[in-house]
Amino acid sequence: MIGDQWVRLEAMRLSKLAAKQEIRDLGLKVKDDSAKEITLWAEEWFDRHKASVVGQATVALVLRDCLKNARKPNSRAKQREQIHG
Repeated sequence: MIGDQWVRLEAMRLSKLAAKQEIRDLGLKVKDDSAKEITLWAEEWFDRHKASVVGQATVALVLRDCLKNARKPNSRAKQREQIHG
């Protein structure tokens, strides 16, 4: 189960990416802004797009969890492979 903290953290990560893109779209350079200013942009962006970014974050975390589980080796199949060569 995905916790609310993980969703909030992922949503803020996505918001920071979107805020940086918004800065670039305005013709400004991201490196000219401090980390604090970018975080403020991200929080404002998050407030404006909360529903969609939380949904995106939830989907991203669920998919990441599914892919992580899919990569785990099947121990029975591995044992059979070792026995049968």
